[in-house]
Amino acid sequence: MGPDNLLSCLEKRDLLNQPAASVDALVGWGDRSLRAGLIHDALDFYEKAGAREALSRLLEIAESEGDAFLLRRVCSILGREPTTEQWLAVAEQAERLGKERFACKGYEAGGAQERCETLRSRSGNSTDPQSS
Repeated sequence: MGPDNLLSCLEKRDLLNQPAASVDALVGWGDRSLRAGLIHDALDFYEKAGAREALSRLLEIAESEGDAFLLRRVCSILGREPTTEQWLAVAEQAERLGKERFACKGYEAGGAQERCETLRSRSGNSTDPQSS
């Protein structure tokens, strides 16, 4: 057991690789990870547990944090594509938070490439976000 009663990376790996891991235990570890701010660890536990409700809550976190990567991953696990509205909401929040790459990713995926170009020109970053 690691600090704050969280699993070490090896314990997490072992639990996630157990074929018959308890759904309740997985969701519990996901909730504990989420409370500790370990969103992607929580995502791993929720995915393994098939906890669709918990995964849906992570969509709200993706939007509030402007996290395009999290949005794409959660939607993929749920078996659907992010909507245009979700992409644009994530992009706008990412822009407010100064996360230019996530903002551009969201704008591009949401069909608003020109907003990404405007953002890049305002920030003086004319490079393609995919190039670095």
